[in-house]
Amino acid sequence: MPTGNSTRWLSHFASLALLAVVAAGCFTGEPEYHLDDAVEPGADGDGPRAPGSQGDDYTLEAATGTDHALYAESSVEVGAQLFDGDDEPVQDQMVDFEIIDADDADDTDLGAGATATDDEGIATNDVRAGEEPGDVTVRASHPRSEETVDFQVSITTVPPGHLEIGVDYEEADRFELATIEVDMWRTNTLSCAQFTPTSDPGEEPMFDDDLATHDETTLAEDLNADDTYTVAAAGIGPQDQISAHGCIDGVEIEGDETTQVDVPIDLFELMPIGVYDVTSTWDFTEALEAGGPIGQSVADVLDWVSDPGQAAADYLAGLAVDWVCDEYGTVSSECGSAMAAESTIADEAADFLNDAISSIPGISDLLDIGQSLVDTVENAKVDSILTIEGKTVGEDELAGQDIWNAVTFEWGDCDSDPDGCEEIELGLDDSTNFGVVQADWDGRLYDYDQLEIDPHDMVVPYGEFMLYILQEHLIPAITGGEANSIGGAFDELLCSNLGSFSFMGFTIDASTIQDYCTTAFSTAGIIADSYLAGLEYDIDLAISGEGHMIDLESNGDVDLIDDGIFYGELVGVDGDTADMEAEFTGERAD
Repeated sequence: MPTGNSTRWLSHFASLALLAVVAAGCFTGEPEYHLDDAVEPGADGDGPRAPGSQGDDYTLEAATGTDHALYAESSVEVGAQLFDGDDEPVQDQMVDFEIIDADDADDTDLGAGATATDDEGIATNDVRAGEEPGDVTVRASHPRSEETVDFQVSITTVPPGHLEIGVDYEEADRFELATIEVDMWRTNTLSCAQFTPTSDPGEEPMFDDDLATHDETTLAEDLNADDTYTVAAAGIGPQDQISAHGCIDGVEIEGDETTQVDVPIDLFELMPIGVYDVTSTWDFTEALEAGGPIGQSVADVLDWVSDPGQAAADYLAGLAVDWVCDEYGTVSSECGSAMAAESTIADEAADFLNDAISSIPGISDLLDIGQSLVDTVENAKVDSILTIEGKTVGEDELAGQDIWNAVTFEWGDCDSDPDGCEEIELGLDDSTNFGVVQADWDGRLYDYDQLEIDPHDMVVPYGEFMLYILQEHLIPAITGGEANSIGGAFDELLCSNLGSFSFMGFTIDASTIQDYCTTAFSTAGIIADSYLAGLEYDIDLAISGEGHMIDLESNGDVDLIDDGIFYGELVGVDGDTADMEAEFTGERAD
């Protein structure tokens, strides 16, 4: 229902009214006027008034209702409110009131020809009915306002009646309304056939009010019992959208009595079929914990990163033994001693590598790379296309497709340091290494606006995501762009900085040990990278009543899916599972 009529806006303007300052002017050679000098104008509206430059920089609006029913020989107060060019109320200005049409009620008069505005810019006057019935039009005006305000007063010999208005809303259990707007017109002014809730009726209602619940009523008082009335009600939803509507016309009332009327209101039927742009935020924290299906695999692959000296020592020890045997011969006692002491050489190699690691700048960042990876991939924002179609089985049964377009991860402390935060967006389609991530689903619309999607399988290449982030972001950042693999990172930061290695009385020169280190870490890195790249995780998704379908335009088409939650389950390669949850919203794209 349109809510922008001037009557409803008056309360907003009045609540914001401030005291206006009347500018005093000094005039050379002209008399000086004050409001106290003004006298009540005569019947023709003439007479002194507070001075003001002529113009149209003021605005005059109704401060009371503009339609009134008046019993013969009684009175009613009408009022107009004056605003300046800044929409501030103007105090101490004279507003003219005159009867411009008296029909047969020519003995009706006004309390004054003009009255002054108060500190809220409101000037009031009494319309006093005589003995004759009829319709009277009273006009309020001000010389600096182009707008005038007309008040319609019906004078009758029948006592006015009252109308208590409620609504009959039988679908309250399906959908709770935030408020219900009630408007009323005379039926000869506007009928239900001429009224639609989403367009301007062209006529200001003679009465309007809001009901907080469908159980409340409102009272329209002092109505002409000779007239009939049109009453419309619009149910407003949580997004300030019109969700329900009803109208009845030809409502009759009795004089000097209160008549009860309930307006039946019905919900607009929702049409969810369409295409929606969806954004969801996934929390993989539980899955990435040590016992989770992803976390255990990550721990197995990257465990050696936290103690790289021990992890690569076996490779280096084997190469050291080979060096001794090559130098002294495979049948030499030196070769035999080295082969017998390979485990001891491995321990010495581990100490040698770890000592070097502790003294080389930048290695500490590499040691923390596993945690950095977990911190980066534990939350993911997914942009997807959700398509909803109808099904032939059951009028509320739905089918659809969910296609992931992109996954975005955040790297850095984005909460406390937004400037140091980087968003890593991974596109998902046939042109990328990740391929297409999509699934078909069945579901339904229930309880009027609730979307439910049944569980469906979706394969997400999560290991590929982690490998990409490592190779294209984390490792290049640590190595200054010189490496993009785990093995390459240790080669760049560690191996090239090693000195000679001594063990069992033998010494391998720095150049040779650097080559051996490169081989050791390259081999370990290839195994880690390859294993990580091969990981895949099946994610079962389900939406169960947490998605609110909202018609923002009040035309029946769903424009927004709000308060959505995906309830999912992640299944790892070893069958381990973790419950997952993602909040989502969707906006109609077609």
